[in-house]
Order: sequence, then C-alpha cells, then structure tokens
Amino acid sequence: MSWSISKMGLSKPVLAAIKKERATTEMSEPEQLVRDLVVGAIKLALRDMPDDMPVEISASGSQSDVGDGTSVNSFTVTVTPKWGFLSK
Repeated sequence: MSWSISKMGLSKPVLAAIKKERATTEMSEPEQLVRDLVVGAIKLALRDMPDDMPVEISASGSQSDVGDGTSVNSFTVTVTPKWGFLSK
C-alpha cells in the first residue's frame, strides 16, 4: 500500500485541506499510524506560520509486508516555505 500528500498554497488553507483529506481515507496498521504521525509533524510545522505564508507540502510513504506478520514502512516529508512569493 502507498499514500501521498501534495499541497501548495497559503499555510492555513493547506493545513485545512490536509486535515480534510486525512478524515476521508483509512488504511491498515501500522501504515495508518505512520501517516498520522507524518500529518502531525506537518501540522506542527504549519501551526505557527503566518497566515499569508505560501508553503509547499510533499509527503509520501509505503508499507510492504515481508511475511510472518511483519512489515516495513518508508516515508519522506518536505515542508517548504515559499519565501519571496509574489501574489500581485
């Protein structure tokens, strides 16, 4: 199984979109927990950003079952403030 998050915009709307997307998708454990922790880290990074700060979020992960009830999870996450963004 795999998952991805890709959003770009002002920090507060991006955070709202990530929360909404999270509420509509479920996956097996422990992949669900890993994704929830990544989303938690993104929320923490965006929490105190200025409302007018453009930001790009990119996160993805996957879980592979390797047998005997064990699995391997991998993920990446990038939070990039867009300094110098011109809107007019």
